[in-house]
Order: sequence, then C-alpha cells, then structure tokens
Amino acid sequence: MSDIIKNLKELCEQHELHLHKLHQKIRILDTIPKAKALVGKCFKYKSGFVFGGGNRGWFYKRVVGISGERVLVDTFTIDGPDKIEITFDVTEYVDHFNHTGLIPITQKTYLRVYKQVLKHLAFRAKK
Repeated sequence: MSDIIKNLKELCEQHELHLHKLHQKIRILDTIPKAKALVGKCFKYKSGFVFGGGNRGWFYKRVVGISGERVLVDTFTIDGPDKIEITFDVTEYVDHFNHTGLIPITQKTYLRVYKQVLKHLAFRAKK
C-alpha cells in the first residue's frame, strides 16, 4: 500500500512540474505580443523625489526593443538641476507598463526633453 501512495505522490509531483512548465509557456506566449506592441512607445511618470520648492522630478522611458518576454527600455530621470540619470537597454517586465502613473507621451516629446537634458549636461561640462 505504501508503494502505491509513494508512486501516486511522485506522479502528482511530475504532473505539477509539467503543469508549471505549461503555465510558464502560456505566460510567455501571452506576453511577447504585448512586448512587441510596446516597442517605440514613450512614457513619463512623476518621481517620488522632491527637490527645491517641493517640485518632483520625472522619469522618462522609451521602449526600444524586446528581450524574450521583457522589454528593453532607455530611461532618463530628472530629479532637480543637479541630479540626472540616464540608462540604456535595461530589461523591464511588460506588466510595469500597466501602471496607472505612467503617462503616454509621443516620441517627439521624449526626444525634445532628452535633447534639453543633453544641452544641460553640455552646459554643465563647460563650467
């Protein structure tokens, strides 16, 4: 009797593992079209950081590609006149772009603000 129970437990574990793998494949198949649809889209959202006068900075994101079930994102952050961060090709989960705080913007707007940041950096480099 104990052999039967042991065999049933092993079968259950095998089926649970197989089911888990199937769920992963379904998630990937569901996520890839969503990731592809995000490529080229741009967003901004308010930073939690507060600088001079109570103003909050902004995060700007542009989805530049996909990497498996994730997206590649270029991001720059403006947290006041003395703190600017720029990252390229960072992988992020597709679900991050479902956040209600993300504001869709045009690529033209993204590039305009990005150029302003570069001008500010060039100005600071001359000091």
